[in-house]
Amino acid sequence: MLSSILIALQVVILIWFGYWFIISLFGFGKAKPMEMRAPKSRFLLLVPAHNEEVVIGDLLDNLKMIDYPAELFDICLIADNCSDLTADIGREKGVIVLEHYYMPGEPKGKPYAMKYALDMIDLDDYEGICVFDADNLVTPNYLKEMNNHLIAGHRIIQCYLDTKNPKDNFITMSYATSYYMMNRSWQLAKSRLGLGNAIGGTGFCVERQLFNEIGWTARSLTEDLEFTMQALLKGVKTHWSHYAKVYDEKPTNFWFSCVQRLRWARGTGTYVSNMLFL
Repeated sequence: MLSSILIALQVVILIWFGYWFIISLFGFGKAKPMEMRAPKSRFLLLVPAHNEEVVIGDLLDNLKMIDYPAELFDICLIADNCSDLTADIGREKGVIVLEHYYMPGEPKGKPYAMKYALDMIDLDDYEGICVFDADNLVTPNYLKEMNNHLIAGHRIIQCYLDTKNPKDNFITMSYATSYYMMNRSWQLAKSRLGLGNAIGGTGFCVERQLFNEIGWTARSLTEDLEFTMQALLKGVKTHWSHYAKVYDEKPTNFWFSCVQRLRWARGTGTYVSNMLFL
């Protein structure tokens, strides 16, 4: 009996790895670029930030330099329960600043900061809402690519996730390597096969009407996965944008890296188990 179970388990594992191996083969070669369209869509760029005075100025300067008509995008910094100069830096940079504080006992975190901002802002002024982390940097073509996707009818778009500091040490090099593999062997490969992609937590763009339909109710530790699943339940898949890039700063400390990975694993596991028992 035990040997039969082990054999069945080995077969399942082989099928699983075989499935992903076959998909990964479609990640080789040059990605097909989107058809370039004239700037038309108006965007809201959301930046949730908690005590990020060290890095937030660089990102805001970077976003203001995006190669897209300035009148067609607004930058909103959500200073989430900050006790440093994050909000002051945002005001100095001339962006919209929303300061968000919690009542005692209220749950805290990025999903709640975003919910606060999305309730405060009139989203009808925009066609797309984009989300970035405070330590990111963005390629100048980002909004042009998102505009191309929205005009093509895509309702959720995830851009290429890269590493800002791959050469710091072996930890950041490992992160960078895993991102290179994920971008090609998973995201690009699935895109070429017409399969849905996944939101990566930053650098994603959502059509405003879809935000209105779903609302922002994501509350798990992995709100990106939760929103991806909520969209799929409505028949909306995420699309991949290979040529727009966001550079994300990775931890250099091994222990901090382990804590981050554990949080992601807990968030994924908790959300999947909740879905199974609904």
